[in-house]
Amino acid sequence: MRRNILHLIDTGGPGGAETIYRELVTRLPEDRWTSVAAVPVRDWLYESLLERGHQPVLLPTQGAFDYRYVMRIYRLARSMRANVIHAHLLAASVYGTAAAMLLRIPLVSTFHGLVDVGSSEKYATAKLRIVNRRSNRIVFVSEALRRDFVSRHALDMRNMSVIHNGIDTAHFRPGTDTSLRRQLGIAEDELLIGAVGNVRISKAYDVLLRAAALLVQRGVPFRVVIIGQTSGQPGLFEELSRLCVDLGLESHVTFAGLRNDIADVMRNFDVYVLSSRAEGFSLTTVEAMATGLAVVATRSGGPEEIVEDGVTGLLVTSDSPEALADGLQSVAQTQQTRRDLGGAARQSVENRFSVSAMVAQYEIVYDESIRAHGRA
Repeated sequence: MRRNILHLIDTGGPGGAETIYRELVTRLPEDRWTSVAAVPVRDWLYESLLERGHQPVLLPTQGAFDYRYVMRIYRLARSMRANVIHAHLLAASVYGTAAAMLLRIPLVSTFHGLVDVGSSEKYATAKLRIVNRRSNRIVFVSEALRRDFVSRHALDMRNMSVIHNGIDTAHFRPGTDTSLRRQLGIAEDELLIGAVGNVRISKAYDVLLRAAALLVQRGVPFRVVIIGQTSGQPGLFEELSRLCVDLGLESHVTFAGLRNDIADVMRNFDVYVLSSRAEGFSLTTVEAMATGLAVVATRSGGPEEIVEDGVTGLLVTSDSPEALADGLQSVAQTQQTRRDLGGAARQSVENRFSVSAMVAQYEIVYDESIRAHGRA
């Protein structure tokens, strides 16, 4: 029997949460699920869904306590006879809960990182407790994230699940691509260290820059390219640009902006680096591992559940330029080390983080939520 599911999110992307949202909307088996995607704006996510052949519904929201947004969700879900609502991130989850209560249907909510509930988020605990009501199901993308949310906000652990994000391992695969190197004037034999992620405080690119400065002092030859949107947090990119100049890194570090060819970009890298202070999961780390790259990642939450230290990559202390520089230097020294780590990383992703496994786990959560709600 086919079920109807309304997917909600209150951001337009690009980002990890939006990517997982897109994968679920477009990959749920059509013989079992009819998916309707509601997005707030015509942005990366809207266009990305169109490219996949899925027409999203525009459902704008304005500011806090937008009761009209609740009614828009209610009317859309009712018109499509939704059996379940799946909301991503906090705001969509709170509004989705209100609409689901009016409709008397279950809601599944996914939290992707600590930034889902920022330190400045007003009434965060109260909002989370609304979402945490017994008829809802909360999914976290890592066990570390679940523990953190429960400890910070004293949430009820019943009806919680952990589902790791998954990727298309046929799309992210080992290989050689030189398009990015040619565009940026980087020779094929230069060691290229790559990072992918929008410029945000949580990504700790300041730590990466300071680690790069240490590598220069140690005489390690390298180039760093950072891929991602630079306009997300006002003033931060300008601050990082000044730091880059102050550290004398202009010829070593490039902020290359947002790109849509991440799989090809990854195949230009020799090493992948994640410098984050906090990560709910880190989808880009999994993508890099699937590409067969040697990964150096900080112990920032999610990466500890992805990377086996010394086997499928290296884990280093977060917020430490020295530790990050040490990790990068160790994988920069020999190509064989990079090959060993990259080969094991690829195998690990194939076994643990495929998109098909992720979708199957969400299907179980949807079915269980519908059955439990029916019994209630």
